[in-house]
Amino acid sequence: MKLPLPAMTHRLLWVSIVTSLIILITPVARCGDIIMITHGPPDLILPSETTDNLPAYYGIGLPLQVSATEAALFCNLRVIAPGMFDYEDGTDVLVFESLKALRSAKPTPISRNLKLPPDEAGKEHLVVKFPVAGGFWPIGAKAVDGSRHPGEGRGFGLCQALSVETDEKGLFTWVKPFERFVETMQLSYDGTKFQVTKRALVGPSPLPPASLDGWELISPGLSNAIPQGDNLLLPVLARRKNESHCGVSRWQWKDGEWGAAEFMPVSAGSEPSLVRVTDASLLFTTRLGGKQANTIVVWRSADAGKTWQEIVRQDNVRSAAPVSINRSACGTPFIATSPSGEKRPRLDFWMIQDGQLSDARLIRDCPEEFGPAPKEAFWNADHPSSAVLRLADGQWHALMTYRIKMYYLPTRGRPEPVQTQTGCYVEEILSTAPAKPAWTF
Repeated sequence: MKLPLPAMTHRLLWVSIVTSLIILITPVARCGDIIMITHGPPDLILPSETTDNLPAYYGIGLPLQVSATEAALFCNLRVIAPGMFDYEDGTDVLVFESLKALRSAKPTPISRNLKLPPDEAGKEHLVVKFPVAGGFWPIGAKAVDGSRHPGEGRGFGLCQALSVETDEKGLFTWVKPFERFVETMQLSYDGTKFQVTKRALVGPSPLPPASLDGWELISPGLSNAIPQGDNLLLPVLARRKNESHCGVSRWQWKDGEWGAAEFMPVSAGSEPSLVRVTDASLLFTTRLGGKQANTIVVWRSADAGKTWQEIVRQDNVRSAAPVSINRSACGTPFIATSPSGEKRPRLDFWMIQDGQLSDARLIRDCPEEFGPAPKEAFWNADHPSSAVLRLADGQWHALMTYRIKMYYLPTRGRPEPVQTQTGCYVEEILSTAPAKPAWTF
């Protein structure tokens, strides 16, 4: 059964009607925590600058805390070119103290594509840089012993970076072989300026370490790092010798920077995500493929990621699309992804209750809300991500991001249709139970 949420044009309308809505939708949750997701227009649409001034839109957004009253959004750039898909152009960071302020925040580029000199055969190559994810110890966040953390105001980021051969128009195809790199960076924020203090492009072999015992980083997942003691835990895809796994990479502050110290494998797949819930345990999910492309699986760890137990498995729930695990401000977990079907015109969420998924509820239905796509074109709503953040009002906010676009199949060789709905969306997850802080300030 699908339980759609009412569509709202302006987020501010939610604030005035939350109380009355609580009465209407209380039966949805068993524990008294009500999840509602706001329903606004795109927050980020056009980047201010791109590599070679190519046309691009903002896409995948990954939020994290950077100070006691500010958050930042890592948001990737997606180049628009005929017949192309997954043509990325790095990432911008936008620091904000409220959702309203996000729209006018000044972007700071932290990663852009790189043109390589012609090789011995005269072929030109482009290093395409995918979305950056990472971790950050916010200004004012205390260490476990209550002192100031030595890595306060500092963080790290990484992205997969694929070197592809380009033609005379500067375009490429993913059918041809590519070389795999990873871009790593050290980050800082002093309350005014966000910047990259160190950068490295590593690969194709070896890739940067994910641990001290041979695991190498391939790519980050669909959520930024969360604190665990005085360390940061980031979901990643990693490899060691001939095996690759999604899991959790533990990063520690050492010798004046953040570095990966341990990798804890969980499952096959890609684009993993991670949250902590009310009992302090960790929940993890990942995008499975093959025969499990329509399956949702959730794992739980009660020992900071050392061991994992499968607690949810449901087949024929999602499309072969990215899936993420998220939490409300008070800690109730839920899954977000595109429901079963060949494409991704709709984005839903399922609360996790008693070892199973609740009935699906609507986040966005593009054809229903925006109208049908032109012939041979498709609406696409995907890559949900979230974080619980403290903003300038002193309150904890659970923010969810996702992207919407319209596209033609790459084989059609057509440019992407221009739509006002294209861009990165940042919504708020509202709940009735008291918030569970993600940091100690």
